Amino acid sequence: MRGASICPRTILADQYSILSIMGTSQTVDDILCTRDPNHSRPYDFITIPSRDEHSATVVWLHGLGDSGKGMEFLAEELSKQPGLGHVKWILPHAHRMIVTAQDVSMNSWFDYISFDVRNRTEDEPGLYRAVEKINSIISAEEQDSKISSDRIIVGGFSQGSAVALLTALTTKRPLAGVFVLSGYIPLRKKTNEIASALASTLPIFWGHGCHDAQIEYTFSLDTAMTLVSDRLRIPFHESSDRLGSEIFLELESKVGLRFMTYPNMGHSLCPPEVGDLGVWMEAIIPKEASVNEG
Repeated sequence: MRGASICPRTILADQYSILSIMGTSQTVDDILCTRDPNHSRPYDFITIPSRDEHSATVVWLHGLGDSGKGMEFLAEELSKQPGLGHVKWILPHAHRMIVTAQDVSMNSWFDYISFDVRNRTEDEPGLYRAVEKINSIISAEEQDSKISSDRIIVGGFSQGSAVALLTALTTKRPLAGVFVLSGYIPLRKKTNEIASALASTLPIFWGHGCHDAQIEYTFSLDTAMTLVSDRLRIPFHESSDRLGSEIFLELESKVGLRFMTYPNMGHSLCPPEVGDLGVWMEAIIPKEASVNEG
């Protein structure tokens, strides 16, 4: 369930220098993990500035074992779209921790007790710690960049999408939307209980491949359907056709869960999915006319 693969170049999950301390090679994150076992420090992140006047932000969370660097290429490509030139991209790095399922130290938003996604005990405290830190990033955007929360999208790949989705479902402030790439709903048995009143108004982009061997397609679809409950009543749209901007001409079509199926994709990303995500983003956070434009 490691980082997304889409481009041919190799992306290293560990971007930190190797240090020799008392004869033992450790990464910077290993040292910080020892000093901060509860992972209370804020997330470091990569920022890709907007190409035009900044009026919206996307916070993109990587998958297990990866880093924000692994999402940088995709964010840079999307930022080149004419309809997304006003967007700033924030790519956080998860803290390094021991992942119980493998007994290995790696970048992880929360612990995996096992890789049995259907039946495992979930790390609820770890999930909420991650959500708290993502909310801190959103708050900083509001305060420092003067970007309102309803112009901020959160999303991620695999494990990162679980944190992004929990952030969006429990939000106390309106968000522009959330995207889920090869992901699932965490704490799904508590969805109705933990979802805020704002959850039913969320625009959601959900992309999944039919050949995903790590998070099965049917499981992902089943968890997505829990959002279409009597309480939440999130509108549901399912499609395997490419998105076109015309489907978003009506305001109503922006709200709700758009579940996109990619028949030939595994636990990864593919160009059609990234293209569809870009179309969705352009509709959800369109460029706003500046004051000078009248």
